[in-house]
Amino acid sequence: MEQTILIVDAEPVVRSVVSKILEKAGFSVLQSGTVQQGLEVMKTSHVDLLLTNVNLPGMSGAEAMKVFRSAYPDLRVLMISGLPDTEVIQRWAGENHFQFFPKPFTAGTLVQKVHDVLQERSREPGASKKAESGRPG
Repeated sequence: MEQTILIVDAEPVVRSVVSKILEKAGFSVLQSGTVQQGLEVMKTSHVDLLLTNVNLPGMSGAEAMKVFRSAYPDLRVLMISGLPDTEVIQRWAGENHFQFFPKPFTAGTLVQKVHDVLQERSREPGASKKAESGRPG
């Protein structure tokens, strides 16, 4: 079954390039320039992974992730960024259950990272809550 990735990035060139890379790798890709557009897309489409930038217009990627996760708690998230302070972002990522991938990257490393995030089971956002509540995963 084809997995679907939603790219939320304000830069059309970034969305286009990343989309082409992922489509060539066999993924179904949806695109959005804003968080609100992305939420609208998710109302009508199943999304396996949200790929977004740390910096978005009017909202940080961290704030965007919280908006998406409030509506879709088990959504897997991969944030990309060209910001130089990747250590702080990576620490924040671990605390908030999303993966971080620094720019620049190659097509091959992006596809591998997406596969890794989609296959990772132990860090699912709802996994610790399910374990704490006694509900089966």
